[in-house]
Amino acid sequence: VENPKFVPGAINDSVASPAIAYRKQDALTEEQREYLVQYYRDYGRFLRERGWIDRGWVYVWDEPAAEDHPKIIGICKIIHEADPGLKCLLTRYPTPDLFGYVDIYVMTPDQWQGVSALPEHKQRMSRAEWTRELHKRIAERRAAGDQVWIYLAESVHPYPSFERIDYPLVDARAVFWTLRTIQCDGLFYWTTGYWPGPLACDASTADFRYTRIRTGQSNWLANPGCGTLMYPVIKGD
Repeated sequence: VENPKFVPGAINDSVASPAIAYRKQDALTEEQREYLVQYYRDYGRFLRERGWIDRGWVYVWDEPAAEDHPKIIGICKIIHEADPGLKCLLTRYPTPDLFGYVDIYVMTPDQWQGVSALPEHKQRMSRAEWTRELHKRIAERRAAGDQVWIYLAESVHPYPSFERIDYPLVDARAVFWTLRTIQCDGLFYWTTGYWPGPLACDASTADFRYTRIRTGQSNWLANPGCGTLMYPVIKGD
């Protein structure tokens, strides 16, 4: 989508998420709200003209906490007002206060299996109870027409992942076999070409990643291959 002129603070430079500036504000200004309605109305029209509306979605908020839900609901209302056919995607497990606003819930593999007992449930239910509750919600949202996807954002072993080049090659195939087995509706991957700078494929960046791994400082940025399914071409290569 070719972006129109942005209202400062209304949205970041991606059609994916309007939440970047909103995180720092108590509420959207009327100017920002009007801008977003028009923006997503144009986005919906863009998709419809190409027959893509059934595959289009909006990444509303990245990995929110419970206290972010009121703002998320407000953004979802704006998006659906702009075009009811647009789907709101959220990297969050199905949560009752979001029902009717979020259309696509995205969870990591360990969350799907109930292995990671989420903090807000630790005090009132066991992991087994939480897993049953979670899958009950998944079934309810699917019956209501929503979708539930798997999210690969950082490798979570023993679950398969295709994002690290130092993992067994069979992992890449196992990802899609797993999705089919659990009848997942989709796969979400955060980006295909993440580089922290214009020449981030040079030796200094490679050494940065290697050094962090070798010294036990590995994290999502240092993981070899993380977010880099596509590599930039260096002039002359």
